[in-house]
Amino acid sequence: MKKSIILLILSSLALYSCINLKSDYPQIQYYKLSQQPLSDIDSPIIEEIIQLRDFSISPEYNTDQIIAVSDTHFVKVYYYSRWAANPDEIVQGIFYERINNYGIFSSGVQNTSSITLPNYFVECSIIEFYAVNGEDDDSPDNAVVVTMKMNVIKKTILKTEDDIILSKIYKTTVGRQDNYAASVSSAMSKAVCEVSDMMIKDIVDAIKKN
Repeated sequence: MKKSIILLILSSLALYSCINLKSDYPQIQYYKLSQQPLSDIDSPIIEEIIQLRDFSISPEYNTDQIIAVSDTHFVKVYYYSRWAANPDEIVQGIFYERINNYGIFSSGVQNTSSITLPNYFVECSIIEFYAVNGEDDDSPDNAVVVTMKMNVIKKTILKTEDDIILSKIYKTTVGRQDNYAASVSSAMSKAVCEVSDMMIKDIVDAIKKN
């Protein structure tokens, strides 16, 4: 009888400890980027077919985990605060939707799955994609940083190589309301849309000149 009671108590304690152990783990929070209001891009309709190639990203940012920098020597990777997908996929989705929403190109902007032959290609690479954590909640250093490189390439039929008509690096920093992970997505949405608009304006100008 005593043995049965002891076994029952031990089983209950083991079950309780398992439940506690499970509840101690925080829930993983997933974040996405959201579109911001379109800016004023003054351009007539352009009768060209543009293809957006898949975005690439620097290896150190090629993760769904949110990355924050506290100073030049310390990098924090959030395990329980993650992007809904890798940054290159999310940023490409925002850019693709945004450039088509402007309605500047008569045939829209195609992705790589399109069978339509383009006149121009757009290549984008994410160089930096991280948050900056200040010393405290209301520090002016709390921000996000986005750096991207873009190439605009003109398709040439009579040449063995296509012409790069624009190659440029874009960078922006947008402030955050505090240094918590939850404030990263809203600031990053503004930063990505800001960089996207700079790139879209330059795409329009580069194609007009060619």
